[in-house]
Amino acid sequence: LRLAEGRLEEPVELRLVLFPDGRLEVESEIGADPDDSIVSTHVEAMLVRQQGGWAANRPATDSYNLQELRAKCPHQMDIDLMYSMGVKSGLPLQKRFRAVRHVQRDDVGRGIARLEMERDGTH
Repeated sequence: LRLAEGRLEEPVELRLVLFPDGRLEVESEIGADPDDSIVSTHVEAMLVRQQGGWAANRPATDSYNLQELRAKCPHQMDIDLMYSMGVKSGLPLQKRFRAVRHVQRDDVGRGIARLEMERDGTH
């Protein structure tokens, strides 16, 4: 989403789509004309119901300080190396699908990343 003078450049609609089988998607639609708008899916997940609901299963922390997360992940990862791992695993992504711009990680498998995409879904 782009801001121009503190406002969105174009109309944007964000949707949470719930399916009867428990799948869910978060998507956005950019543009006022349905015939010329761009729909992007940002998240695909499966809803898993746990006993006791949210109250019994709420995580200890449900918000994070970005600066603290960056400090906890001091190792910067080489993006080209990261994408080469995908190639070796049989997932060669074309340049247009490479939205990861920056990755920092810690020593136990946690990390934080910055993603960027253009209006047409490319990087």
